[in-house]
Amino acid sequence: MDRPFVNWKFYELLQNDLKNQHNFQILCIGSCGLHILNNSFKHGEKATNRDINSILSSLHWLFKDTPVRRGDLMKLSSSEKFPLKFCCHRWLENVPCAERAIEIWTDICKYVSKVDYRDLLKVTCQSCCIIAQTAKDKLITVKLNFFLSVAKMLQPFSVLCQSYKPLVPFLAGDLFTLVKNMLEHFQVLKHDKCKSIDSISSLCSFYFADVANFNCADKVSIGFIGDELLKKKRAKKEASDKDVLDLKRDCQWSLIPSKDGDEILLQFKEFLDKVVKCSFSDFKTLDRKEQRLDTFLCQYFSVDKEKYRKLWDILILSHGQATVEREFSLNKALEVENLKENRATLLKE
Repeated sequence: MDRPFVNWKFYELLQNDLKNQHNFQILCIGSCGLHILNNSFKHGEKATNRDINSILSSLHWLFKDTPVRRGDLMKLSSSEKFPLKFCCHRWLENVPCAERAIEIWTDICKYVSKVDYRDLLKVTCQSCCIIAQTAKDKLITVKLNFFLSVAKMLQPFSVLCQSYKPLVPFLAGDLFTLVKNMLEHFQVLKHDKCKSIDSISSLCSFYFADVANFNCADKVSIGFIGDELLKKKRAKKEASDKDVLDLKRDCQWSLIPSKDGDEILLQFKEFLDKVVKCSFSDFKTLDRKEQRLDTFLCQYFSVDKEKYRKLWDILILSHGQATVEREFSLNKALEVENLKENRATLLKE
């Protein structure tokens, strides 16, 4: 398939065709959840106007295919490591990129300083200008650590969803847990407001745009490492109180912002009362990582297949294009080195 707009147009045409020719329509659960998750992280970070993507991307291209600059950096570096490539369309895959940038940032600052004092070859490209300007930011390592903290919290959920197994029934609960954990970890909302979000329905109805629900900026956390770095910088007077409050406020804003339906709901309630309650321990101990949901449910739906047919179709829905999109993270685990032929080989299932 092509870009999202083309996909939605194809879906619209398909729905119309099915309705006109067969008098039924397919169920839509929205667009690809993996893209939504990556884009939500992307837009949240861009809301801070820090241009982390430009910084990490420029850092990579500054030393990409430039032997002289790479040699100069190696002379100043003790680790002899270089920046990693920033992936602009899969932001959650940039954890290694951000970690490497934090690891070598001291060496990058040394390089920029040497270039400024003309001790090294002058560089005038746009990437160097961006990095030179960023090197003046005393809080850049704190910002990168916040970027890293959020990405690390979201990444496990993204990897978990890249599966062939039907996972739609778990999505609401998993998303609620993810959002709730992030709100509590970063202390974005006031304690009583955060505590009031105790269910999926309360989360959906919560008005995040109301500033009155926000915690005071000085109480907002930016992650364990970020908070420790801020304390050290304030102690050394490398950052003013205003700088710290502005940074925390930016972090706060990055985290905020069918006709058979009734019949299926009745079937679901009846299924909970008559089936789930009788085998509650089996449902509670289900390990979705080890056992497929459809295989597990089959033994309970086999009692009366016709009665719960529509409910069955809902409960075994796949969460999206897992087969197509699993290269988001999992293909990296399938890549091995072919030493005999001196090339990379991709294992295909």
